[in-house]
Amino acid sequence: MFEKYDISREDVEVLDKCPICDGISISELSSVTVQGSGFKYFATACCHACGFVFRSRRPRLDWFMEIWGKREKDPQKVISLSKNEETEKLRYYRYKNLSSVLAEYSDNKSLIDIGCGPGTGLTAFVDEGWDVTGIEPDPVRANEGIENHGLNIITSTIEDYEPAEKYDIATLVHVLEHFHSPVEFLKKTADCVKDGGYIYVEVPHLFRFVDLRDSLYLEHMSNFSEKTLAYAGHMCGLAVQEIFVTKTHPYGVNHLAMLFRKSDKRRAGDLAIITNGGFQSISLAQYCDSSSVDKWTAELKSGSLISDKYYGKLRYMYRSQVKPDDTGDFSVPIPEFFMKLLDTAPSLNYIVPHIDNINNTLSELGGDGLKLTTIGDKILVTIER
Repeated sequence: MFEKYDISREDVEVLDKCPICDGISISELSSVTVQGSGFKYFATACCHACGFVFRSRRPRLDWFMEIWGKREKDPQKVISLSKNEETEKLRYYRYKNLSSVLAEYSDNKSLIDIGCGPGTGLTAFVDEGWDVTGIEPDPVRANEGIENHGLNIITSTIEDYEPAEKYDIATLVHVLEHFHSPVEFLKKTADCVKDGGYIYVEVPHLFRFVDLRDSLYLEHMSNFSEKTLAYAGHMCGLAVQEIFVTKTHPYGVNHLAMLFRKSDKRRAGDLAIITNGGFQSISLAQYCDSSSVDKWTAELKSGSLISDKYYGKLRYMYRSQVKPDDTGDFSVPIPEFFMKLLDTAPSLNYIVPHIDNINNTLSELGGDGLKLTTIGDKILVTIER
């Protein structure tokens, strides 16, 4: 039996402006209500000034901390998430490849990995001769890396960490999208890096990762594109040096990575191909917009609104059950169920029976037991076992 997590109005915060550009023209793409509660606890929106997609209603961090605390009482449940041998093997080689890519940017090979988990990635860097530190707030995961792998992992949030010496490079590998305040988090990360140092950020790609299930995906607070990730860095005095797509089988193509340089000079570096051979290689993103950051920031500063075509594409994605194909096109049509709501309901409004999974709202998400029916312009989610 799954544990069910209660949520009240007091547990929910509402954003009335964009977390990146402070724009106040935002449109809701979807929302979620627990049946019988009468209030939205989760909603996804798009900023019409910069195009950023974010959670405009979400549980407060305190709510997540309370739920994580309950999970900490069952350490085996946490560690089991990191015991998939094949997944961890891929993670190891992915970080090993990343270490060779980043080596040219660091003379001393000093690195801090924020949100390092149990440290599989740190182990790969250590094996390549790096001096590494990990930051991991989850004590169960941190202890796994400390006790079983002998790694230098500090059990702390980045907000509470004050480095004795600053690092050449900081890595945020699928971390930034989880935080409530991404710009403030990037600023704090930059404080850990030397002037002229680098920050490697890897996130799911908005247009290659998101589908209709994202409406219920509690784990992510933000969905980035090249443009919005570059702009978030720009707001922290970070200049884009490279744009990558990670080629780690099988999900690399759905991810976006940028290498930022800590500098007051906000210029875009030339996009150069970086290849390390083999099926774990990292190279210039074939699917990335080739526009420079200078052009992006000029567009944003001009106050021009995101086009209807862009917003229409987002609405399509939130009704689609499939990822785009290798050319970036959506070749599979929207399911008929959601097609009916495309014009009649600009925002999808889900009603769920409960919350039993702080990653996906429902543990049955994507399973055969999940049933969707419409009530007017709302979607009722039921679980049949």
